[in-house]
Amino acid sequence: MRPSDLGDLSQSNDSVPLWADEGELGKIGVARLSVGPGVAQAAYAAAQRAARELLEQGTYRALESGLPFAELNAMFAQRSTAKAE
Repeated sequence: MRPSDLGDLSQSNDSVPLWADEGELGKIGVARLSVGPGVAQAAYAAAQRAARELLEQGTYRALESGLPFAELNAMFAQRSTAKAE
């Protein structure tokens, strides 16, 4: 990958190619990565797919990949404990 492959990244935009991993970007001098709203956008897309499936097909298989409540609770408990220390 060459810096010119990325285009103008001086502004926040959606032009970073999904195939660019942090190792490749580091090789061309990228020092900091930010996903910005990307994680939220992915979550909204998952919610949209699940809702669409439920409405159009009457099924909810899209929810099979969700995290179990026990795992979610454990993640938040770890964060709360770390914050309190």
